[in-house]
Amino acid sequence: MLAAVIVVGMAGAVLADPSETDPKGIARDPDFLAGKWAIDAREWSEAARRLSRAVQRDPDNADLHNYLGFAYRNLGRLEPAFEHYRRALALNPQHRGAHEYAGEAYLLASGVRSTSSSNGCFSP
Repeated sequence: MLAAVIVVGMAGAVLADPSETDPKGIARDPDFLAGKWAIDAREWSEAARRLSRAVQRDPDNADLHNYLGFAYRNLGRLEPAFEHYRRALALNPQHRGAHEYAGEAYLLASGVRSTSSSNGCFSP
């Protein structure tokens, strides 16, 4: 009996990924859905507006902050982008997307270009 409890407990631990938010919960938010659509359409102002609304309702959602930072970065508004990337990482220090996008924002802020050589290697 104890072995069954341990196995069931371990199975739950394996399924639970602390680096992910609840995708079902976020997917029900109409502003998140509209914000994602706007990102896909490269409508950065609309994405920022809709994702800001979603963040107001769910301020502890790292994914929302990451998406909002992404929208602000693409608008060229790096300060609010950094603010939302920092918040995403404070909520989830392992958030790979926030680490990646914050890095891209730092490259933009410093004026460093990404892969500029023909072989695809990074060069400033």
